[in-house]
Amino acid sequence: FYPISLLYYLGINIRNLLYKIHVLKTKSLPCKVISVGNITVGGSGKTPTVQYLSKLLQSKGKKVGIISRGYGRKSKNTIIVTDGKIKPKTWENFGDEPFMLAKNLEGIPIIVGKSRYKAGIKMITEFNPDIIIMDDGFQHTALYRNLDIVLINSKDTEKSHRLIPLGLLREPLPNLSRADLVILTKTNIYKPSHYHEKIIENIKCPSINNKIEIDDILLSTKGELHNLKIINSKNIYIFSGLGDHEGFKKIMEKTGAIIVGHDKYPDHYVYTKNDLKNIEKNARGNDASFIITTEKDILKTINHDKNMNLYFVKMKMIFEPKNILKKNI
Repeated sequence: FYPISLLYYLGINIRNLLYKIHVLKTKSLPCKVISVGNITVGGSGKTPTVQYLSKLLQSKGKKVGIISRGYGRKSKNTIIVTDGKIKPKTWENFGDEPFMLAKNLEGIPIIVGKSRYKAGIKMITEFNPDIIIMDDGFQHTALYRNLDIVLINSKDTEKSHRLIPLGLLREPLPNLSRADLVILTKTNIYKPSHYHEKIIENIKCPSINNKIEIDDILLSTKGELHNLKIINSKNIYIFSGLGDHEGFKKIMEKTGAIIVGHDKYPDHYVYTKNDLKNIEKNARGNDASFIITTEKDILKTINHDKNMNLYFVKMKMIFEPKNILKKNI
């Protein structure tokens, strides 16, 4: 993979140089833009962070809008996911993460589009926000941002921090110099190492930590609500289509449940009927009392047997120190 990684490295550097010497133009929007992104492929917790920041800014009286590429959607145009009031009924035309944000947020419009600039212009024309949050925007240098927030998963290692396809890096690590705030994520399930400390020392911007936790409610596809304590000491079978399967498993272990199996699928995976039948068969074969997945994954189980009861959990972020985050936004 080294030759491919080298070509990727050259491509990234040439592209960044073209923006630096203004051959490629960075466009600006007539409102404040906050980008939430990462420097690796998947699994750092961008969507829960976008959700948290949206609510925080909204609590300060700001009109907030969210723009996203809408990864994995079937549509190709720049389209409105929600006006903040009317919720979308299906995820396919918008992508799983914008759909999930639309379901969890109130009064916050969301637009998806390949060009974040066009999505931003549509957002301003339709909703006139004070602040636009750009989901997964660190590599989207075509749009100017007033604040660049970059997430780094505490699971990452020096070995994994090689350019794809050799490792997980979407661009060279020194490019973190563009960041205004770095958040080291999931520090309660992965202990930050000396390597992470070196990264933080080498950047010039503020940095904070975050913890990812589960809400204390277990929800089901049949509309059931249970306190999370119901799975304590019970056999559970989990499945996930995420960028960080290990993180999901570790956080489920903290509930006191006994994980008897874990089926893993690619990030943003769309489940088939056969997938779900196999998951149910595996769960029964391991004497599981509950089959549990994530909020993002449950959206892609529409085709499952209605007699099959799947459960899911919602994640929440806790930031430390909180005052640095509030001060920067």
